[in-house]
Amino acid sequence: MSTSKLVAVGALCVGCALLTVSLTAAGQAAPPAPQTTAGLLEDLVYANRILQNENVIDAFGHISVRDPQNPSRFYMSTNVAPSMVTAKDILQYDMDCNATTGPRPNVGYGERFIHCGVYRARPDVNSVIHGHSLTLITFGITKTPLRAVFLMGGFLGTTGIPIFDIRDVNPKTNMMVTSNPLGDALAKTLADRPVALMRGHGQTVVGNSIPQAVVRAYYGEVNETLQAEASQMGAAITYLSVDEAAMAAMSVSIQRPWEMFKSRIGRIE
Repeated sequence: MSTSKLVAVGALCVGCALLTVSLTAAGQAAPPAPQTTAGLLEDLVYANRILQNENVIDAFGHISVRDPQNPSRFYMSTNVAPSMVTAKDILQYDMDCNATTGPRPNVGYGERFIHCGVYRARPDVNSVIHGHSLTLITFGITKTPLRAVFLMGGFLGTTGIPIFDIRDVNPKTNMMVTSNPLGDALAKTLADRPVALMRGHGQTVVGNSIPQAVVRAYYGEVNETLQAEASQMGAAITYLSVDEAAMAAMSVSIQRPWEMFKSRIGRIE
């Protein structure tokens, strides 16, 4: 995580407010306006560009989104670098990771099985990100518990992020999740958590929407950087308490950083 990124984080944290929730006359939260498929795919293109622009994923990372019109389908780019993704590159997949649209044979990402494995196991998840964060890999190979240390990292909780070790299910491995059984094993390790580290490989991050998954992926790295730097100071780290982490996770706006990230990309084709 670069110094400039940490400075930007500090600026974002100043004045963070509760999400504004529109209420109906009955006192219930008003449902959001349904998003068109074109709008959803535009957000998916933005997300690919954002994750690369913010150095959250590299040329090999990817993000997907569940189809709200058909929850047994999801969308993800074909096998190109995130910074190059356009709407024309988006394929639709079923829950077995077979492409239902696009060219044959399937030219999607080899690790698309991460995504369908999580979607099969987690009906609450609508977006999945996989990346190879250098900062997060250090926690996966040392088994140092990754815990919430600041406001924007509250979603990480206080018990430590689970670590998926592919050798537990496939002793002879190239480290990649390239089959449905491996995708299921990763999803089992993830369980109900927002993030799973992948030993010697990277991380999988989930959210109930594209913006939430992207913001979690970004601030997960920031939290790791802060925790790693604090651990080198020679004093005990004061982590967020259970209540603090839970309340922070519920209170921090997702839309504000999402719109800021989009503004850095500008218009997309």
